[in-house]
Amino acid sequence: MGERPTMNENDVCAQNRATRRRVLAVAGAGAATALGGCLGDDDSGNGDENGDQSGEGNGGENGDESEDSVVTGTVRGVVEDGTIEVGTQSASISGTQQTYEIENIEHGEHPVTISADGEEVFDESLSVDGPTTYDVTIDSVRYTYTRPPGEIEDMKSLIDDLVEVGITDLFVEAFFHGETIYPSDIATEKEYDETYFEETIAYAHEQGLRIHAWTQVLYWYNLPFIGDPPEGHILDGDDVIEVDGEEYTVDLDLVTVDTDDNIVAESGKVFVSPFSDDVVETTLDVIEELDTNYDVDGISIDYIRFPGGTAPWEPRAYGYEDIGPYEDGMDDDELQEHRIDAVTDLTTEIGDVLSEDTLYSASVFPGFYIDEGEPFEQYKAQDWKDWIGTTEIDWLATMCYALDPDNEDVTFEARGEEIDASLNAEDNGVTVLPLVAVSDGHPDVQSQHEELLAGAGGAGYGLWRENDLLADDSYNDQIP
Repeated sequence: MGERPTMNENDVCAQNRATRRRVLAVAGAGAATALGGCLGDDDSGNGDENGDQSGEGNGGENGDESEDSVVTGTVRGVVEDGTIEVGTQSASISGTQQTYEIENIEHGEHPVTISADGEEVFDESLSVDGPTTYDVTIDSVRYTYTRPPGEIEDMKSLIDDLVEVGITDLFVEAFFHGETIYPSDIATEKEYDETYFEETIAYAHEQGLRIHAWTQVLYWYNLPFIGDPPEGHILDGDDVIEVDGEEYTVDLDLVTVDTDDNIVAESGKVFVSPFSDDVVETTLDVIEELDTNYDVDGISIDYIRFPGGTAPWEPRAYGYEDIGPYEDGMDDDELQEHRIDAVTDLTTEIGDVLSEDTLYSASVFPGFYIDEGEPFEQYKAQDWKDWIGTTEIDWLATMCYALDPDNEDVTFEARGEEIDASLNAEDNGVTVLPLVAVSDGHPDVQSQHEELLAGAGGAGYGLWRENDLLADDSYNDQIP
């Protein structure tokens, strides 16, 4: 697999102990590793070959070390209401990847500290002898996902358990199967109390846990699992279809179908089409409703793709419908590009309706980029690399799920390639946080940390999903 960033004696990197929830600017316990490093370069190309620390000149044209310099860089991780100090000068930082600039730094050796909520979470030193780029990665995030239990007390108990083991961010499924877990003016509602989501957010914040509203963007139903859509549901309609010998009634105007007019994929899932104006409008309305009415820390989009089977070698399998760009004579590559553009456009539009202070994240499959010479078998018209720097995405949860159930070494190698592909893509204000599966049949938490994550140099990672990580006995009191 590809090589990951490592630390050596020449790096300015160092391992520091930090409190993750203090990095998140709230109270809490639990230790984590903070990785610091000078990873940037300036435009002069005078940094060392590792790009660890770059300086432009030595204090002026004649090497006059009496001149002051500027230190610029990026703090990657999640820091709210934080401060970075270089010597006696400082700058404010906040977000998943905050760029800073500090002027009037005298030449010489200076302490560099990062604080959040009055607590120091990073402490290193920096030698300045000219304009310097200094990038730092704070290993601050441990996240997971949950489909919320039916009773609020069970949800509170789950939050307590997750906080205790060190989870910093919880993605709560707020829109799934085309319905919401809160009172909505846009969609029908699941059977949760009216104040359930509001209480969940408030209680989580009291415990120092950040809440992201997790939404299934283009997967709106599962016919074999649930039956006909309920009255008033987005897909409620009069069109009769047959699935595995059973008849159902739905609204076929919104869904994506295959070449045999099947509307189900991936074990019964019904995907709606991003080519549909109604689908796009409804999606944007739900996202805006969540962002406006609830004090969520972030909005997360999932299933922002076409179904499995939408691949370059069978490109007409899905998206072959009246809603969309298909025309007689259109070749496979043209159709595939239209699909990719539709998914990217929707991702862009979602970001445009979100508040500026709402973290915008997406769950994506990184595998297509493992080997650019061969298309990834799960390619689903999800060109996530193109979203970096062209959309409002703040962080990407890359689903590193590669698995050989009969050979753990193969699993680690393939999953390691997915993690490498993820972190190597990190750029332009987007933080990439690998998500590894720890459910039944996958390697345990501790072994994945030791084999894949401990030396990756990222700003944190996620574990799929909450019940599995809590049942995992490979780690001690806190996830590593």
